[in-house]
Amino acid sequence: MGKAPACPEGSKGGRPPFNPVLMFRILVTQTLNSLSDERTEYFINDAIQLRIHAPFGATSQSCLGRVVS
Repeated sequence: MGKAPACPEGSKGGRPPFNPVLMFRILVTQTLNSLSDERTEYFINDAIQLRIHAPFGATSQSCLGRVVS
């Protein structure tokens, strides 16, 4: 993999770039699962929401047990 060109020091505005390793992992996962960009974005956002709302270390059964009870 080639080295990405560096941004000039004086550049202003815009969003900071994503971590290249993270982007590579996303692209590999997207390719292996034949996902569109929209579907990949949906799964990433869904995983983030799950981490925010699910208690740490909880399994799906323990969460369901608390909801059903």
